[in-house]
Parts: sequence; C-alpha cells; structure tokens
Amino acid sequence: MGINRKSQGDKFNAVIWTEGKTDWQHLKAAMRALGLELNIRFNESSEDIGYDNLKKQCETAAKFNHNEAQIFIFDRDIPKILKDICHPDKEYKDWGNNVFSFAIPVPSHRKKHENLCIEFYYSDTELATFDANGRRLYTTSEFNEKSGKYKSNPEISIGNKGKLRGYSDEKRSKIVDQEIYNAADQNIALSKANFAENILNSVPPFNNFDFDEFRQIFDVVIEIINSLHSRNNIFVGNLTEFDTQMSEFTSGQKVVYTADKLIKTLKLFCTVFIATVIRHYENDILTETPNYKKKSNQLSRFFQKALKNQPY
Repeated sequence: MGINRKSQGDKFNAVIWTEGKTDWQHLKAAMRALGLELNIRFNESSEDIGYDNLKKQCETAAKFNHNEAQIFIFDRDIPKILKDICHPDKEYKDWGNNVFSFAIPVPSHRKKHENLCIEFYYSDTELATFDANGRRLYTTSEFNEKSGKYKSNPEISIGNKGKLRGYSDEKRSKIVDQEIYNAADQNIALSKANFAENILNSVPPFNNFDFDEFRQIFDVVIEIINSLHSRNNIFVGNLTEFDTQMSEFTSGQKVVYTADKLIKTLKLFCTVFIATVIRHYENDILTETPNYKKKSNQLSRFFQKALKNQPY
C-alpha cells in the first residue's frame, strides 16, 4: 500500500506509543523527511517503557473508548511475543475501542535479522556515523565474542563481554551504545539518546540519512487510520465522527442527537420492511384476489403514510 499523504490524517487523529524513549524521535524525523502530513501525535516520553509495560498500557487502553486511535508500536526483537501484538493475517491487531498494535515491519536490508529495533532501519554505514566527539553506535556483531575486542581494531573493546553472548553473529546482532573503550580506556560509544537527538535536530553529519525504509511503518499507521474511515454504522454513520460529536455535546444535546439518529434509522427500517413485504405480495396485489385485497389496501395506506413522514 502506498503512502497516503495528508488524506485521512486531516480527519482522524492518532496517538503513537513506542517502547523506547528514542523511538518516537526517529519516527518524527522520518515523517518530516518523507514529507508526510499526517495529523498524528507521539507520546514523547523521556523514559524507556519497554515491551512489558507497553503491552500492559495497550491492554488497559483497550478497556476504554478513545476518540483518537491509540497505536502501540513494538520492536521486533522478541519473536515469541509477536502473536500477542500482531494479527496473523494482517499487519496490525485491533484490540477494539480504537486501540491497535503492531511490530515494526522488517526493513528490506534486514530480511534475515532477528533482533530488530528501530535503529536497524538505518544502513550499517549510517549506524557507524561519528559525532563531533568521535563517538558512534556499535553492534555486537562487530566484536569477538571470546575476547570482547573490536574485530577491525583490537585496541577497542567492549567492557561487558556478556552482552556478546549469543549475539555476535550478523543476523542476531544488537545495538551497543555504552561501555566501548579505546586504548586510553575512554568510552567511545555514542548513546542511543544522543544518536536520536542528532537525527531529529539534523546535526551534521546526521542530517543526510535515508528514511525510505520508514515508509513501511507509516504504511501500517495509515492503514489503521483508513480502517477507521470505513467504520460506518447504519445508526450513526461514521463511528469516529459520532464519538467526537458526542464528546462535545451536553447531556441534553446527546439525548436529542441520539433520538434523531434513532428515528431516522427506524424510518429506514420501515421503508425497507414495506418494500420487502410488497415485493412478497406483488403478484397477489396486482391480480387483486379477494384473499389479499384487504391486506393490499392496508399496505398501500401504510406505505403512503411512510412516504409522507406521518405517524402510523
């Protein structure tokens, strides 16, 4: 599905919730770089929420109705939990009450990767970008699991070799943003927080990154928003608009508005019912057999009153 710029974003609001405190910064920077004019807002938390807490928030949110879509976006680094937050047949899970969740899609250049966090949406070259102080992000696959030394330069090593255990191969590698030391025992790791801030604030050389892979994430967000647009009810029309209108009404206005919608629905039901009954008795009405003449006269009067919007 292609990116739907502006379109439904103007009409339907959504709140984006993420696991990490930097995830929303990457998404915000990507939305700007891709020129997406979506009327969504981010939960700009300064704390890492984590999978467990984010899932609990999602479950709690689903117990209450929301005017804005609540979209919970998870990392794809714990395969066994995907069944809890994703739908087996589509990109996202609908929890009801305008609450949705999904795991970040797999970027085209990480098809074999098993521990996807949002930083892996960037290329390896972009991940290895140095800041003004000579610091950068590292990945566990860049280090020797036994010695803890950096494969390309043995003078650089990781402080905690335990972080490498089981994650030293390319497809299972993770981001390392602390305790990377040079020969002078200086920490040369760039934190995820600083990495995200540099990207969001377009600090050179972090201002020329390619965000095209992020389109996959926004494709899902837009699909969710478009699904709300299609949620029409015979009683109230568009459910999202109905919720928004009702939230702005006084108690008295809510009664009047609801009664008006109910009357219109009953009128529609009666019209359909009459048409169906007349269709059923059509042949007898046309031939005017004695058994149905009385019924046809009653139906005729009933239908005429319905068309004139008179009480029955």
